Amino acid sequence: MNRLLKALVPTLLSLLLAAPAAAYTIYLKDGSKIEAREAYEVIDGTAYFTYINGTRTFLDAGEIDVERTRTANEQNLGTALVLEGGRVREMKKDEVQQQVDRKTLADLIASRSSTNLDRNQGDAPGTDLATGLPLTRSGHTDLRAAPQRPYGDVERASAIVGLFQSQGLEDVEILEGTGRRSLLARVVTSSEPQVFRAIAVAAAALRQATEDSDLESFQLVLVTPTGERAGQFEITPEMADDLVSRRVDLPLFFQAHVQF
Repeated sequence: MNRLLKALVPTLLSLLLAAPAAAYTIYLKDGSKIEAREAYEVIDGTAYFTYINGTRTFLDAGEIDVERTRTANEQNLGTALVLEGGRVREMKKDEVQQQVDRKTLADLIASRSSTNLDRNQGDAPGTDLATGLPLTRSGHTDLRAAPQRPYGDVERASAIVGLFQSQGLEDVEILEGTGRRSLLARVVTSSEPQVFRAIAVAAAALRQATEDSDLESFQLVLVTPTGERAGQFEITPEMADDLVSRRVDLPLFFQAHVQF
């Protein structure tokens, strides 16, 4: 692990520990819970599942609190953790419920997309006069159309790629941004947790970069595995500070700043 990657990891962890965890949690009617790799499968009244360590096992499906399990895992909150006073703790029940009551990421995307389309109905996307790049339907520079120029700081680009990949985001490109002091990351995401991890990595990378460089913007382009738009962000140092200091959490940040 190189020097820059080591510097990035603590900041990223502080963000991700407060974000929804990726494991699947099975809640039982007696109040206990089981951490599994994925959702259980019921066959003839028996629920089969795999522990985090890879061990395959089963239990009577009647022991499972189906509604609580479904609700928590729909929001990726089965093993939600927060960092508080330097210690990691599990979210309390009322904290989890507050998260469950929020809109899902899919709802947020649909809401923002609908608003943008209504606002721009009948208008051609147009062109950004400053960059010559096309505009999105919401009037933002379409970062997917930016020139594919590799980022000049090879060490920093390698460290950022490594950080994305450490979070299961394997398909990543680090490029020159559209501004003189900007960096652009194109990341393939296939799930809600991956979207939040990508935002967290970008915030952590920009927060660290501003300490020893003049980087002023981290442009993040998210696409699906089939190449469809999943949103883009223009993250400033102030936004990164808000995320790292947890003045705003990842779902709310997405809602406030996603560009379509």
